Amino acid sequence: MNRGAFVSSFLLCFALSIFFVSTVTPLAPTIEALVNIKPDNLNLESNTKWVSACIEALACDGTFPDLQDINVSTISLYRDHCDFVTEVHHSKVLGNKVVVWFNASHVIDYIRELLYYMGIGLPPPTEKLGIELVVAGQLFDGRQFQGSDVIHIFSS
Repeated sequence: MNRGAFVSSFLLCFALSIFFVSTVTPLAPTIEALVNIKPDNLNLESNTKWVSACIEALACDGTFPDLQDINVSTISLYRDHCDFVTEVHHSKVLGNKVVVWFNASHVIDYIRELLYYMGIGLPPPTEKLGIELVVAGQLFDGRQFQGSDVIHIFSS
């Protein structure tokens, strides 16, 4: 391979790596969110319709941005701060909280696939495994927020 072809190949690989990293990995948040994800215990064999996340507070360097400033269309559910699970199905402002709902079948399918690739398989009915899920999104001014909660998974 001549030098020109090598440089072109290198630049293409570099550009693709930037594209994939930038489209899969959310940016580091500037705002921490207090998040409560329900259900606390998710049966992977159930017909549960929704997994909900209640965003109860935002905090940034001693200030507390208004929850009304959350752009709910930007909210997604992740695992390990970068592994995309699913997007918001619908949302509602309830008093001083923002509640978002995710399709439970998407979450369950993701967790089943994760367990399969980790070589774990479904947990037995007597055992619950903890998994941290991250809710991340943006405010209307573009600042990012995220918060996490641990749910426990099991199978019947």
